[in-house]
Amino acid sequence: MEKSWIAAAAALLVLAACGDQTGTRPPPSASPAAGAASTPGPSALPAPTALPTEEPSDQAPAGVGYSCEAQTGGPGRAGASSVLRDARVGRHDGGGFDRFVLEFDTATWRYDVVPQGNVFVRDPSGLPVTLDGSAGLRVVVHNATNHDPQGQPVETVLNSTPEFPALRQLAQLGDFEGVLTWGLGIASASRCFRSFVLTSPSRLVVDVQQ
Repeated sequence: MEKSWIAAAAALLVLAACGDQTGTRPPPSASPAAGAASTPGPSALPAPTALPTEEPSDQAPAGVGYSCEAQTGGPGRAGASSVLRDARVGRHDGGGFDRFVLEFDTATWRYDVVPQGNVFVRDPSGLPVTLDGSAGLRVVVHNATNHDPQGQPVETVLNSTPEFPALRQLAQLGDFEGVLTWGLGIASASRCFRSFVLTSPSRLVVDVQQ
């Protein structure tokens, strides 16, 4: 009889101990399930800011026409790296084009303007950036930079959404190892473009047909 009473008391103590543990047990962590893969999200751009308006409208050099194919220009031999002084846009309804301008402190070296979709890749991270519009132009300027000797950007507007008829959004996508890259989001792939260099001051100009 005494042994039965001792066994019953021991069982009650065990139940009480379990009840205390249940009441103080921390909630399960919110860590992902084992084996779940993490997918990196799209690379965020700075908040859009208005770029200065480009005016007056300088004329394109004689013989420069519109094309929907990749374009290149500028001298291939590079001297000292050029520093970006200004980026600006302009809507020129009378001429039937929207204009994007990069102005440099010295020369404008070799550049490439390549048509693509509206999803770009940042340099050097390789992360995706989607710009407004259904197509895009990747603008690459070699031997150029957008930072001063202290590493600070000279042109601080790195994302702009003018939402012109052809030119919808612009963003700097890279400033790495002497290669300056911008992305232009344009309304459609049917909007052809022309690119050329102007001097005094030195500028790369990209006109996109409205």
